[in-house]
Amino acid sequence: DMAGSPSLPYASFYNASALESVTLPSHITSIPDNVFTYTNLKSITIPENVTSIGSGTFAQTKNLTSVVIPKNVVTIGRDAFAGAWDNLQSIEFEEGSKLKTIGELAFFGAKTTTINLPDTVETIGSWAFAGSQITNLFLPESVKTLGLYAFNGGSYAYGTRLQELYCPKTIETQCLQSLEAASLSQSLLN
Repeated sequence: DMAGSPSLPYASFYNASALESVTLPSHITSIPDNVFTYTNLKSITIPENVTSIGSGTFAQTKNLTSVVIPKNVVTIGRDAFAGAWDNLQSIEFEEGSKLKTIGELAFFGAKTTTINLPDTVETIGSWAFAGSQITNLFLPESVKTLGLYAFNGGSYAYGTRLQELYCPKTIETQCLQSLEAASLSQSLLN
C-alpha cells in the first residue's frame, strides 16, 4: 500500500515487462533505485513533489521516448536512465529547476541530440552523457565537478556525437580531461 508513503518500494516494478504506463501518486517525494528497471514504459509523468530519482530507476526502459524532470528534483542517481537509448529522444528540465547532481551514467546512450541543463547543476558524474547523441552541450557556470569520461563513447557502439562544448573557465581542466579521455578534439571546447 503506497497511500501516504513519500516513496515507492525499492524495485517495486522491476522487470514488469507488461508495464507500459503508470500514474504515480502526487504525494511521493522520491523514486527509489530500480523501480522501473526493465519495464516497457512508454511514458512517465514524474510528480512535482519528487526531489530525487534513484539509481537505475528507469534503466533499460527501452520504449521510453521522453522525460520531463520536475523543477523540485535535486538529484538524478547513477544509471537513472541508462540503457533507455533505443527511443529516449527528449530530456527536458522544468523552468526553475533545482537540480544539483546528475549521477554517473545517468543518461548513458540517450538518443536526444540536445539537452539544456539547468543553471543550478553543480555535479555531473563520470559517463553521464557517454554514448549519447548530444551534439552541442552548454555546461552552466554552476558546474563545479565534471566526472572523467562524462562524454566518452569508449569502445561502445554508441559513440558520442559531441561537436561543441561550452565549459566554464572554473572547470576548464576537467573539461579538457573529459574530452581527452573520450578521444575528442580539444577544439570542440568553446
